[in-house]
Amino acid sequence: MHTLRDTNHTETVGRNYLMRKISLLITFLTIVTLAQGQYPFDKFGRPDFKSYNDWKLIEKKDENKIHQTVTIPKFYADSISLTIQFTVDNSSEDAKNIIRIYKGKETVQSFRNDKVDYMPFYVSRHPVKVADLNGDSLLDIKVTYDYNSNGLSLSYRPIYLIQNDKGTFTKYSFDNMYEDRLDFERDFDNDGAFEIQSVQLIQSDNHSYWCFTAFKITDNGLVDINDEIGYPIFIQFLNKRNYKQADVKLTKSNTNWTRDFELLTDKGTVIK
Repeated sequence: MHTLRDTNHTETVGRNYLMRKISLLITFLTIVTLAQGQYPFDKFGRPDFKSYNDWKLIEKKDENKIHQTVTIPKFYADSISLTIQFTVDNSSEDAKNIIRIYKGKETVQSFRNDKVDYMPFYVSRHPVKVADLNGDSLLDIKVTYDYNSNGLSLSYRPIYLIQNDKGTFTKYSFDNMYEDRLDFERDFDNDGAFEIQSVQLIQSDNHSYWCFTAFKITDNGLVDINDEIGYPIFIQFLNKRNYKQADVKLTKSNTNWTRDFELLTDKGTVIK
């Protein structure tokens, strides 16, 4: 005789079977999506960034200045915290916008030589990211300054602060253009250090391409390694997401493409 218990058991088995089918389908679709959503450089290792997003805004109206700060606990090897402060100085036309680095409560370094104004929200739109980028066992900092512009691509400025053995930094910054990714650091030569990529939208033969170039962090600054790794690479800009590398060759005589890349290197002012 068929009982309520039998009915409940049958329904439970049916639900479990359906849930397994749904789970397998989701897994399959996820794998397919990930497999299709891979750029050529995604096979290389990437930094294990830690993110810090506890931004504090301080407006000094009497001084006509705006400060934005974020603190990274136990940043230094001796476990002392680091605070990075961005200052917009509107006190005069000649005033410089400033990045200051604090070890604990002591100012150790400042930078006053960048192309952008550190406007509120443009700096703190993204978290500060921390990792050892150049493989020297010292933590480095990446800040993403987001212009929040309109158009096909968003313009933003990665600002890298690479720590040296004296606890100060060298700053590298440049303009990037992309839609939905901000982290392009990869370990192309598998040496435990990460190379930095820039990406620009360029024109060639009546088509638009994302142009990726790569740089290695060295004691002498960022060094172009494009020839060593078969770069630059190009991904054609289409009306749908595209990950396929295009066969585009750039030569000195090719006048159908433009690329605006200006690398700013700044050793800053060390405060003793």
